[in-house]
Amino acid sequence: MKFTKRVLAALVLSMGFPSRPLCGQAPAGGTPTPTVSPVPAGPTPTPTATIPSAGHSAASSLPSSLPEVVVTGKGLGLPGLKYSGPLLDIPQSAVVLDQQTLEDRGMTSFREALVAVPGVSLQTSDSPFDGDVPNIRGFSALTDFFMDGLRDFGPYFRDPFDTAEIDVLKGPSGLLFGQGSTGGVISQATKSPLLQSFYAGSLGVGTAGNRRATADLNVPLPSWGPGAAFRLNLVADQEGTAEKDIVQNATSGLAPTLAFGIGTPTRLTLSLLHLYENGIPDYGVPWLMNNPAPLPRNLYYGFIDDFVNTQVDIETLRFEQDWGEAITLSEKARYSNYYDNLRLNRPGIAASEALSIVAGTLPLSQALETPSERALTGTDTDLDSQTELTVRFQTAGIQHCVSTGTEGIVQTSQQSRSNYSGVPSESLLQPVETWYFSGTPGPTTKTSVSLSTLSFYAMDTIGLDPQWTLVGGLRWDGDWAGFSQSLSGTTTRLASADDMWNWRAGIVFKPRPNGSVYFVSGTSTDPSIEQLTLSAATEAAPPEQNITFEAGSKWDFMDGQLHLTGDVFWDEQTNSRVLDPTTGLDVDAGDERVDGFELSVTGDVTKEWNVVVSYAFLDSEYVDFINGAVTLTGYPLYDTPQNSLDVWSTYEFFSGFQLGGGMDWISSRNAGAFAANGLLQTVPGYATLNATARWQADKNIGFQANLTNITDAYYFDAVDPVHVVPGAGRTLVIASNLEF
Repeated sequence: MKFTKRVLAALVLSMGFPSRPLCGQAPAGGTPTPTVSPVPAGPTPTPTATIPSAGHSAASSLPSSLPEVVVTGKGLGLPGLKYSGPLLDIPQSAVVLDQQTLEDRGMTSFREALVAVPGVSLQTSDSPFDGDVPNIRGFSALTDFFMDGLRDFGPYFRDPFDTAEIDVLKGPSGLLFGQGSTGGVISQATKSPLLQSFYAGSLGVGTAGNRRATADLNVPLPSWGPGAAFRLNLVADQEGTAEKDIVQNATSGLAPTLAFGIGTPTRLTLSLLHLYENGIPDYGVPWLMNNPAPLPRNLYYGFIDDFVNTQVDIETLRFEQDWGEAITLSEKARYSNYYDNLRLNRPGIAASEALSIVAGTLPLSQALETPSERALTGTDTDLDSQTELTVRFQTAGIQHCVSTGTEGIVQTSQQSRSNYSGVPSESLLQPVETWYFSGTPGPTTKTSVSLSTLSFYAMDTIGLDPQWTLVGGLRWDGDWAGFSQSLSGTTTRLASADDMWNWRAGIVFKPRPNGSVYFVSGTSTDPSIEQLTLSAATEAAPPEQNITFEAGSKWDFMDGQLHLTGDVFWDEQTNSRVLDPTTGLDVDAGDERVDGFELSVTGDVTKEWNVVVSYAFLDSEYVDFINGAVTLTGYPLYDTPQNSLDVWSTYEFFSGFQLGGGMDWISSRNAGAFAANGLLQTVPGYATLNATARWQADKNIGFQANLTNITDAYYFDAVDPVHVVPGAGRTLVIASNLEF
């Protein structure tokens, strides 16, 4: 009863009506002040073993202005987002995974983090797109990764060792990010230098040969000028997969950042990310008609010398200049280089054997796995420059925050690809895991792509009064691409050019200062060259058009510590690219739609008890989709589960000791292809249980244990029309952390 009274009292107090800035609105008579800006991460250690100070729960420092879904921890805003005003006022659904969240849940990869976001699902990484391949609201987000507001399009597995925050912004967002963003974008904010000294490090060991070490060093440099500081993050990681002895991945990385003018009107930041990955990949098990083959998780179909090598180098410059509190000029520039070298096997079963197995005339013990070995060597580059001017002013009592900008991008890709013949088949139930590769390379396909993009945009956030806010903007993107492909002495040259206009408009009503109700609509476009590939069929195809309609509400309770959000949405791609069987060319004649709703309750119920309950319902459909001889009309979209749920809760029983746990649940989904029996390939839904225990021995040292997939559930976490990848079995990681 006492607890109930405390909660009710907090709810009543939260319904008060103190003044609150809108659209950078300053107090009466003052100068407009921006209220949304990226805040550097504090001196919290990097994953995997971070334990908050005694008496401080994982989310006890949550701010009062949060986006649609916040999964514990301190929100940092949405870096690269061109809205202005408190996050509570932003009319769009988003999920924030901050540094504390990643550490609490033992997440050491973006893939692990994205699994915890309802409405996001994973595809298998595959040549030529080896790396993180997520879907957001049913649409591919392969090229929709951003880092500190600039595009990070390279194919690699991202490690959060230098990550302050991961933001998943949902729905088409062409105004904010340019081409792509059909289902949304994934934006990363890196760790920034601070004006205080600290040294932190972590060391973790676990089952399946998991080992991980990180370091986070920050040094102020007052002799270098006002607000100067240097920060260095390091990682060395050896990751295995439970129940698969062959599969492994080694990661090493460093991320130095030098900043000048922290806390002053003139700020300059120089940063570098170098990441190297080397491993033996796991491409799972083959399909048996429309279901995954019923095979043990520990089987490995590949060769002991298969490999994936990736090197990423990203150099970034960020400059900001304030003139008073009314004008800010920012310039961001980046050069990225992504190198990929791989040879891998996609396991399969010949259609004739699959039919016999299903018919019962061929036992699994006599069936063969048919390999599909392929190799790729490639280098992708990206040169990006973005200039933005933000002006805050007032006319006739109405507040304006106007952002205008231009962006220029040059992307290139050079790749050599080969398939192999003469690769031996092996027993489906007893594959030879120690085989070394043998096969004859086929003709090498060499491709060269250059894509130049120029963009202009303008957006205004209008604060009519403390309760009503309008947002609106327009963006133009033009791209020009050249493509060449050489095979067996024959070279094909193609070119494309696109003009793309996108807009966004929304309205926010705040019945109380701690709550908002909003409606927003906007568009995005997907040119055929978006993934740096082109063919004679797609050369002349116009960009695909996407539109979203979304209505939602966001509320903060209990002095800003508990957050309730919900939204309903309609996302549609009105002219999906399909193959015309008569001409052999792609035409924009399809129609794909996803509508649904999202709900979440996140934050601190009490000082000791933190909860996360987040759910997404996606009703997807190919409204009109006849792709050559294949008709998908009426079927759900590829890799789009109807239901997904994330639950997580921690409780601090006494000072320095905390227990927690939760569940991730996802319903069945299809692989977007028909089997030989005419049925759609489908993987079943699954649920995994996870737990954590933390003990902060003193202010300098702590210990943490994370147990994932407690029940050792057999499930599939990534799908593809050729193969499916089972998720890892039960895994335990124990780590320690030092911080000074």
